[in-house]
Amino acid sequence: MVAVTPYGPVITQRHPPITSAGAGLIATAVIMPVVATLWTILRVWTRKIRGVSALLIEDLLCYLAVLFFWGLGINYMCMVILGGAGNHLPQLTGGDYLMRFSQTTFAAQVLYALTLGCTKMSITWMIKRIFFEVSHIWIPYCLMVLNFGWMMQTILTGILICRPITLNWDPNARGSCGNQTVLFSAVSIVDIVTDILIIALPVKMLWGLKMRRTYKIAVVCMFGAGLLTIAFTVVRLYSVFTLDFSDMTYNFVSISIIGLVQSGVAILVATAPLLRPAIDRTVESCMSKNSKAPAGFRQLSESEENLRWELDVMHAHKGKTLTEVSNAGHSEGMHEDELPSGQIKVTQSTQISRG
Repeated sequence: MVAVTPYGPVITQRHPPITSAGAGLIATAVIMPVVATLWTILRVWTRKIRGVSALLIEDLLCYLAVLFFWGLGINYMCMVILGGAGNHLPQLTGGDYLMRFSQTTFAAQVLYALTLGCTKMSITWMIKRIFFEVSHIWIPYCLMVLNFGWMMQTILTGILICRPITLNWDPNARGSCGNQTVLFSAVSIVDIVTDILIIALPVKMLWGLKMRRTYKIAVVCMFGAGLLTIAFTVVRLYSVFTLDFSDMTYNFVSISIIGLVQSGVAILVATAPLLRPAIDRTVESCMSKNSKAPAGFRQLSESEENLRWELDVMHAHKGKTLTEVSNAGHSEGMHEDELPSGQIKVTQSTQISRG
């Protein structure tokens, strides 16, 4: 006879049923990594448009973050399919579900730290390269050390919270665990502090750059989108404080979804400030299909502006863009019969110096 709990009969089949909560976690674990991957592909395309290597340090860190993010998503799928996440704990006492759930929970803590840690390091490294002169280079380096410290704090909290370590997933092991609410709350608090510092780091310097005010506001908003990650961290912190560990398999689903969305948004924020050329190219392509302009006409893109970070990618400290407009038929080295009559030639060049 199958035992009955207040939530229904005890589950005994090899794979526990997928509840609506579990299905929501699986959907999030698929959608967010896919979106982050597509966003990262746009990052690579932008580098190609600019003729810049897509293997800068901040790029490599971003790629690692996406890789770990996929690992996190797959781990959460296993948590639902094999560990019964989304079902109530009393229903999962008839098999190895709790051990599988605990193993995936342990792995999730490590993968979550690696995903966000690499993302934070990517953003900070980009900010260092773009905005900081040699005399102040210690500021982002200090923040990188703090980010690395948070990543290690998160990983070690998951590893050392229970002694022996097997107690994390083996309910029959003998030992003791620390105060999970306090320790995991400390992780979220330090996470919030590092996010605030990362967002505040470039704002003052960004506002002082010489660029159109509308574009300046847009870029500030891109960095400010990091406030969303802080909002998700605050919600996650509240969820940890109010988490009922007596029904962990059910209540942990909401925290997992929040962590996935937080990590995905962080990866989007790490890439968003670099995507202007790709966006301009796409908009230009769409407009050209509907444009009544003469064949061969190409409107100059605003992304050709002399932006500080574009020069810094080339390791230059000073630069200016020159635009020359001339009759195409009378340009030096060009015969009049090479282009149709009436066309003009626009030559744009960027002069770069290191002084």
